Amino acid sequence: MILQKNTKIALIILVVFLYLTISNTETFKNIFSKNPEIYILTRTSGRPKFFEMCKKSIESQTYKKHVHVTSCDDETTCKYVKRYEETTTLVPVSRIPKKGKRNCPYNMYNNNLIKRVPQGSWIIFLDDDGKFYDNEALERLSKAIKKSEKEGKDIIISLGDGNVNGRPNCWNMNRKEILKHIETDWHFAKIDTSHICIKNKPEMALWRYKCAGDAYFFHDNLNVGYEPYYNEEHIISGNYLSYGSGKREDIK
Repeated sequence: MILQKNTKIALIILVVFLYLTISNTETFKNIFSKNPEIYILTRTSGRPKFFEMCKKSIESQTYKKHVHVTSCDDETTCKYVKRYEETTTLVPVSRIPKKGKRNCPYNMYNNNLIKRVPQGSWIIFLDDDGKFYDNEALERLSKAIKKSEKEGKDIIISLGDGNVNGRPNCWNMNRKEILKHIETDWHFAKIDTSHICIKNKPEMALWRYKCAGDAYFFHDNLNVGYEPYYNEEHIISGNYLSYGSGKREDIK
């Protein structure tokens, strides 16, 4: 009887000790706190070296409350993405040949990826020729998400790095001001996919076939009422080697 009582006390002490120890780790805080879960959506096609660098930058993040979802559009691409299937949700898509200068069908891959994101979750677009700025990028983004939610704003524009504008031309403008500029210059904002983090809501506009899809995606979501929050932090280095883009050219 006394032995059972002592055993119970020892177990209680052990549980309390483990809780206090684990609860002080970043992993515990990220997973069990109210920190936002961030969905990282990646398009890759025929670029295993770029994708490897992209994946390494994700795995190095100190902020662990994230989900990685990746599209692949042919057998070869799906094969190299499958190497990371323990930490990446693979979404096969059908490749549609590009026809005409203004037609970029691979923009539609993002819509397939968005289907895997629960309503209310936050999305960041990290193409295979991009990588996170450093290993604390998602930590900074999670803080920006909390601030933007307090202000009732559901699209975050962060500083750019790599072969993209450091600050989009619309910096610090509200949605009405930006839309007014776009009336006379549709590409006024000079926004890039890597600048954007957005909350998935029922009214969220999806991607179009047209090239410069990031500009249209930004415009269409301002149009349905998304108000931008400006984050004075670097999150993604986009197209950091300049020759990636949509041409399926891999790291040399």
